[in-house]
Amino acid sequence: MLHNKKWKFEPKMSVVANSFNSEQNLHEFGIRYISNFLNRFGFAILKVNSDPNHPSQILASLHDRSLLIAVRTACHPDIGKIDSQALELLVRESEELDVKPYFTGLSIIPKATNNVERDSSRHDQEYTVIFNGIIAVSKSQLLVANG
Repeated sequence: MLHNKKWKFEPKMSVVANSFNSEQNLHEFGIRYISNFLNRFGFAILKVNSDPNHPSQILASLHDRSLLIAVRTACHPDIGKIDSQALELLVRESEELDVKPYFTGLSIIPKATNNVERDSSRHDQEYTVIFNGIIAVSKSQLLVANG
């Protein structure tokens, strides 16, 4: 289940290169990035789950609309993906909470190069975050993903 966690919202996020030395740190960076993104557009972050194995990470609300968002983050050239089992759990959890399910996949890339290896990143390196938005998920997509 989602839990409350204090997140510092920053207008522009900086990255310390060694913060990507684990999958958990990479995952939490993606959650903070999306939380900041939503906050800039007026969403209230109601709950956060930083467990990368949980189907959803963020419960957000704007006016009377609530979103349950799965966030997956990867280092370039990969982009965060969600498997069909996690997608099914996301939809099931959103039904239980009576909210709309969404997914976003992010890719982290150093600005200085086209390739990134987590162990070779420099301390002063700047990063770019690439993502294609926050995508609504539906039961029909589950049939395609499992089909």
